[in-house]
Amino acid sequence: MNDTRLNLRSENDVVNRLHLRDKKFLQTLCENRDRYFQKRMLNTGTKEREICIPHDPLGHFLRKFNAVLRTLPVPPECYGGVPGRSVKDNASKHTNKRFVMNLDIQNFFPSVTANQVFEVLRRHGCYRETSELLTKLVMIDNRLPQGFNTSPLLSIQVLTPIIEELRPLLSEQDATFTVWIDDIAISSDKSPEPLVKRIAEKCRRHGFRLNTDKYHCGERGVSVQEVTGVVINGDELRPAGGFIKQTEKMIHVLVKYGLEDLNAAFDREFLDTAKAQAHIEGRIVWIDEFDSAKADKLKQQLHKLVVPASFRSVLVTAQ
Repeated sequence: MNDTRLNLRSENDVVNRLHLRDKKFLQTLCENRDRYFQKRMLNTGTKEREICIPHDPLGHFLRKFNAVLRTLPVPPECYGGVPGRSVKDNASKHTNKRFVMNLDIQNFFPSVTANQVFEVLRRHGCYRETSELLTKLVMIDNRLPQGFNTSPLLSIQVLTPIIEELRPLLSEQDATFTVWIDDIAISSDKSPEPLVKRIAEKCRRHGFRLNTDKYHCGERGVSVQEVTGVVINGDELRPAGGFIKQTEKMIHVLVKYGLEDLNAAFDREFLDTAKAQAHIEGRIVWIDEFDSAKADKLKQQLHKLVVPASFRSVLVTAQ
């Protein structure tokens, strides 16, 4: 059974739980000003976003701490950034609904504050001084950085109070909702559009702004229903153009820049290149069901990647 509390009361607890060398290691991390480097990368659209890539030893610490964060409970509505949950899983919750609406939180990662992360750690059993130390290590300039291993799971914990408030509101309307990082999908046989203002108010009370000017509500048989790059047609799912474009970009980043940049750019947690390749191959398998020519082209692009022979037997997991 997963431990639902971190119970980190002191620096010694952090050292022991994360299997670090000693307390000096933590002190060195806090004093080191050259802990990461920044780069700008295209996101799934055409806009650039700033990615922060941690240098080791900070990267080593973040990987260790992220493994501990995985023990925390995650709301069942959350799919993005959660190991084992895919965009297809997310979209499948919205099949056979008359309406599917997409909302997003503006500037989500930069809007997550150090105080919010501090409160998450306190809520899960960390003492004050330990929470202050850990918050300092996972934040940059009072914001949650895209590219740090710990950011996706911490963002979920920050969003959990909002999700808990949305659950009864949407249940009253017989609506289903899921969350993929900063994207909220809501589906129902009644239009969920009248709920937008109430959802925006709940987000606002927790320090976030909902992009109320650019939401989309697809009606079955009238307009496209799409969730996280997956088109929904009744009970059928197929990859949207955005899903294919994201797959292309994942291949490009992995082949040209490597695993670390791929994890940072797409908020993923692939432990090695072979697992990343297997994940992408799984996406291509699904694309191949609808567009074999496009799938063949993607396979050729991916085959430019050189993977050690010892890793080539990794099973393909379709997403």
